[in-house]
This record gives sequence, C-alpha cells and structure tokens, in this order.
Amino acid sequence: MSETLVVKAKNEETLLPRVLRVLAQQGLGVKDLRMSTSKDAKEMELRITLFSECAEQAVKVLSKQAAIMAVSLGYPAQRKAI
Repeated sequence: MSETLVVKAKNEETLLPRVLRVLAQQGLGVKDLRMSTSKDAKEMELRITLFSECAEQAVKVLSKQAAIMAVSLGYPAQRKAI
C-alpha cells in the first residue's frame, strides 16, 4: 500500500531537491511525483506517492522548511486491479 504527501509551497528552484533529500534521509522511496504551479507561477503543489505508509516524520520535517506553506497526508493510493 502507498501513501501520498501533498506539499504546497513557494515556487523556488531549490524546493524539489530539498523535498527529495528529506524523503531520502527518512528512508522513504518515491513511487510517483506530480507537480503543478499556480497561474501566476508563484506557488506550486507536489503530490508525492511513497512506497510505504510511514510518512508522519517526513511531514514534521518538511513543515519546518521555510518555503513550504503546508504539508498533508493525502488519501492512500489505491492499487489498480490487473
């Protein structure tokens, strides 16, 4: 089962590497990453699907980053039927 992080932040060029570094330091693997920006390109939203369900510590660490406005755990990603 997977878990999805939703990160809303200021659109800065160093944001994505910082987020990925925090996840790697927490031992979390990224399964899927989707990014979108606001119409004025000042804010962005990252939807990060992780391989595991233990992202609570990553939420705490990410929420302390200056450029990040909000971090939340989305609904667990559903597996597709084969």
